[in-house]
Amino acid sequence: MQTLSELAKSFQDMADRCLLVLHLEVRVHCFHYLIPLAKEGNYAIVANVESMDYDPLVVKLNKDISAIEEAMSVSLQQHKFQYIFEGLGHLISCILINGAQYFRRISESGIKKMCRNIFVLQQNLTNITMSREADLDFARSFWNSLDWCLSFLNLRKVNK
Repeated sequence: MQTLSELAKSFQDMADRCLLVLHLEVRVHCFHYLIPLAKEGNYAIVANVESMDYDPLVVKLNKDISAIEEAMSVSLQQHKFQYIFEGLGHLISCILINGAQYFRRISESGIKKMCRNIFVLQQNLTNITMSREADLDFARSFWNSLDWCLSFLNLRKVNK
């Protein structure tokens, strides 16, 4: 009887590790797509059609997250499913705010594009978690304040 209990505990430990790996996997996807967005993305754009599109890396991240959600929603209990996705909005917000330091140049149109990227990520996460991802509001506020600063500097440059 003791070996059966030990076997059950062993399987439970393995299940817990698998759940942790899934939790981390989703986060690795965020880093994989969002770090290059900041380091290699072109956000020094003029207002044109390109500035109206979502960044392709954001679209790919949303597809990945949705695919993971689709696979996990039918396989996992609700509390385990929530564990995988909880805190994801905060992580994405931190990556996008801290990634601002890597932009060499950025324009007002580029900032608006980043805000649209944040909005589409927030929509996707809200659909998955069934709760508003308020942490992404902080990221959008950061980028909007950066837009305000850029507008102010441009206004000062024009008035000189």
